[in-house]
Amino acid sequence: MANIKVKPGLHKAQYRIPLDLAGWLKERAEANMRTINSELSMVLREVRQREEKENNHVT
Repeated sequence: MANIKVKPGLHKAQYRIPLDLAGWLKERAEANMRTINSELSMVLREVRQREEKENNHVT
């Protein structure tokens, strides 16, 4: 198995997603002039921020 170096602070992973989501992500990445990887990271950050905001407002 090859020893692949990954930048510090990054986790190298491989995920499987449905084709329709992959197509949507690719279109979104192109529209935002990002790589698919960068777009996926942005989407996940947005969801995490939204969840954290919702959890902080729970009484």
